[in-house]
Amino acid sequence: MFLRQIEAMVHLKLSSFIDLVDPVKIVKLVSEHEIAAQQRMFLDCHAEGNPPPSYSWTPCDPQQSACNESVIHFQVSNISVYTLTCRVENTLGSDTRSTTLCKLVREKLQVYKTLSSCNYY
Repeated sequence: MFLRQIEAMVHLKLSSFIDLVDPVKIVKLVSEHEIAAQQRMFLDCHAEGNPPPSYSWTPCDPQQSACNESVIHFQVSNISVYTLTCRVENTLGSDTRSTTLCKLVREKLQVYKTLSSCNYY
């Protein structure tokens, strides 16, 4: 009887430990954004895992934003399409996803029409 109680306690402790560790996984990152020229926006990459994940964005300009945070600031300049990658990792693994920013452009036909540069690739 005593041995069964010890086995139950060990199993409980072990199952609690197993529940506490989780490989990292990105659960939120919008795959495509449309943005006007010179507009600033926040990009949010949300991941789950235990131990908590570390973040890195590429490419990233440290003068514009903190490159090792889950949320970064980004400002569109003259390039039509940007692709940024969020990488998360913990001691159990890593996950990577990309998001595309498409600059809105104006095309003169008979009237001005707003088009997304994402439609062109």
